[in-house]
Amino acid sequence: AVVHAMPLSERERLLLGLVLESPSIARQPAFRRTLAQLRSRLGSAAREGKRLTAVAAGPEWSGEIDERVVDALERAIGDSHSVSILYTSLSERRPKTRWRGIDPWVLMHRSEAWYLVGRCHENDEPRTFRLDRIDAVLPIGSSFEPPPFDPRSWFANACGVARTDEVHDVVIVFEERIAPLIAHGQHHPSEEKRRLDDVRLEYRARIGSLDEIARWVAGFGGNA
Repeated sequence: AVVHAMPLSERERLLLGLVLESPSIARQPAFRRTLAQLRSRLGSAAREGKRLTAVAAGPEWSGEIDERVVDALERAIGDSHSVSILYTSLSERRPKTRWRGIDPWVLMHRSEAWYLVGRCHENDEPRTFRLDRIDAVLPIGSSFEPPPFDPRSWFANACGVARTDEVHDVVIVFEERIAPLIAHGQHHPSEEKRRLDDVRLEYRARIGSLDEIARWVAGFGGNA
């Protein structure tokens, strides 16, 4: 097969470069082989022209992800095959590694790390599993019917990955030092912001997990 060079605009080349060099992808051994293949196929199309004017610099908090784990999960998702994963859970009092039956739905990058979302057989409900804590994947000889699943809707009320059906109306007052940071950024799809006076900002949002929003507020060191 002959791969012809693609004419790319500066904006297209910029976005392509961001994807190929993003720490969330480039750092992971599981994706390096595919990245090398993409760069080879794209050839000069991704390298011609001026240097890139923007980069994706992270952060990326995933540990090393086993390429065999990603390959096995991609096959299982594509074929709608259930699997058993050897997973280390941190939700219990002590970290515990054990096998879990899963209907894998999608691999996704969220909150600076890679995750698997799927139905947990043990709990019979959707759960989120961090990829760098999956040590092995084995087929279990059964299939499933993929449900309609939209990650954006699924995590609509989450600050990070702690998805819950509970919804809390959160009100935070940001002091002068932090108010401009909040005013000029978007931090949650449901957020509403208004000035209380010349310096303070009121922030409202409908949030699921209070643990994640509490950690976010604590990070402002008394300015929220």
